[in-house]
Order: sequence, then structure tokens, then C-alpha cells
Amino acid sequence: MHPLRRPPVTLAVADRKCPFLIQRNAERLFDFEKAWATACEAAGVKEALFHDLRRTALTNMIEVGLSEKEAMEISGHKTRAVFDRYHIISDRRMKQNAEKLGEHLRSKDNASKEESAGKDNGERQNGRLT
Repeated sequence: MHPLRRPPVTLAVADRKCPFLIQRNAERLFDFEKAWATACEAAGVKEALFHDLRRTALTNMIEVGLSEKEAMEISGHKTRAVFDRYHIISDRRMKQNAEKLGEHLRSKDNASKEESAGKDNGERQNGRLT
């Protein structure tokens, strides 16, 4: 059988009787590196590292709104230093954060101006300002 036509590697949910996370036909996968290389080739991805999935998962958790503490708990990062190695902030994300901060500051500035205008109107109505 051609290596790319082998039965796919699946997660243990495919066969709950199999105690292994990475399996094929409910059997333990002994040559993970070979299986990973085959999967990458089939997907057309060169030089992908299995460990890259951890970084991607962490990035996705943060981008959907989980706190860093929650993401660390799920990913199993026990120290902040290791978490920071995996938590890579993209330029796109930095731009989004800058836009959010700008919107927040503009809304605070507008609220402050409205509050000032309201006080001025109240003082005029009470005859304090001429």
C-alpha cells in the first residue's frame, strides 16, 4: 500500500478501548516521527514540527478570549517563562490591540467632554456662569 494511502492516524476517541492518544486501528503507534512526516507530506506542509501545534493551540486560545492563566492551565505550562516562549503575538494581533486601545481612549475622552459640557450647562442654568 502507498504510504499516503494508509489508514489515517486518529485520536483515541475513534476507539475508546485504546488507551493511546495517537493510534492507528486502535493500536499504539510505534514510529510517531514517521507517521508525522507522512501526515505532513500528505498535507503538503514541509518542515512542520509536531510541537508547533502547541503554539498554534495557545495562540488560538488567547485570540478567542481565554485569559493567559486559563490558557496556561489548559496547555500545561507551569511557568510564565515557558508560556512566553510559546505565546507569540502576531503583528496583526498587535494592530488589533492598538485599535482597541485607541477606541477605548477616544470613548473615555468623549465621555469626559460630555460630562464637562453637562456641568457647564448645569452651572449656566443655576446662574453661576455669565
